[in-house]
Amino acid sequence: MKKSTRKIFFLLSLSCTLWILALLIEKYAKRKADNSELALDFESRLHDSEKELALIFDNKVFIEKAINKKLDVDTVNFYEQKTYTFLIFGENDSLLYWNNNRVQPYKSDCQYETNSTQKLNEIAGSKYLLIKRPFESKITGKSKRYSIVGLIPLYLRFPINNQYLFS
Repeated sequence: MKKSTRKIFFLLSLSCTLWILALLIEKYAKRKADNSELALDFESRLHDSEKELALIFDNKVFIEKAINKKLDVDTVNFYEQKTYTFLIFGENDSLLYWNNNRVQPYKSDCQYETNSTQKLNEIAGSKYLLIKRPFESKITGKSKRYSIVGLIPLYLRFPINNQYLFS
């Protein structure tokens, strides 16, 4: 074969391969989402976050350390990375501990109540599962009451909407 024929054959083979690859990528990009799989994944993540928050709510040593500002840096950094927001409010509704600044609940959601609550909450257009539990601590014979609040994001609404970013 001549050198020019080999070159043409090589370029033709390369272009056919790239064309087939482009068709496969386009087909992959335009595939339909498997909604049942997405729903199962969302449900699994939600249950995992609920379990983690339940463990935090039941960990009295951690809560006491958070109230008294005696958490070590590694613990603070660990909880800062979580997708959910965890807050502890004092008797006068003052914020004593928070793991991140992603969301701030309304003051009415943070007030001490004797019963645990779990409800859907909308804050700034985003939807959260709000879990709140009472906590009592006895320090030097005095009983102090705290509200422990967990917010798990369910739907986030972005403040900016344009052709590139929309909720």
